[in-house]
Amino acid sequence: MHHPVIGYAVAADRLRGVLDSAERWLQANNHTVLAVVLLVMGVVVLGKGIGTA
Repeated sequence: MHHPVIGYAVAADRLRGVLDSAERWLQANNHTVLAVVLLVMGVVVLGKGIGTA
């Protein structure tokens, strides 16, 4: 789980472009990403609820 932090500490210059690009993409697609995350969470909760019924 700490791999990105360690990677950034070791190779900050090489990762800066990739991380900046990922940040811009996430900021531009924030609503879509959030909608997909909430949809997946809802499906999981619904599936668990149906599974226990």
